[in-house]
Amino acid sequence: MATDFQQKERLPELTDRIVETYHEIGTIHHLGHCPLPSQDAVIEAAQELKDVIFPGYSRRQNLHLGNVTYHVGNIIDSLHDILTLQIGRALRHQHVQ
Repeated sequence: MATDFQQKERLPELTDRIVETYHEIGTIHHLGHCPLPSQDAVIEAAQELKDVIFPGYSRRQNLHLGNVTYHVGNIIDSLHDILTLQIGRALRHQHVQ
C-alpha cells in the first residue's frame, strides 16, 4: 500500500494531466482572457434590489419620505455599477466561446 508521501509525489503528474484537458477540450476560455461574473457580486446585486423593492426592511431602519429618495438613489447607483461590470463580464465570456 502506498504511503501518504508516495501518493503526494503523484500529485504534480495528476495536476499536469488535468490542466492538459483544458487545452484538449477547449471549453476553459476564460483563463487569462476575461474574468467570469462574480457569484458574490450577483448575490449582492439581488440583495440591493430587494432593498429597493422593500426599503427599510433589511438595512436602514429609520427611512421616511424625506430621505427615502436618497437611500434608493444610492442603491440604484450601486446596482448600476455592480450590474454593468458583471453583465460586461458575462458578455465578454460569451463572445470568447
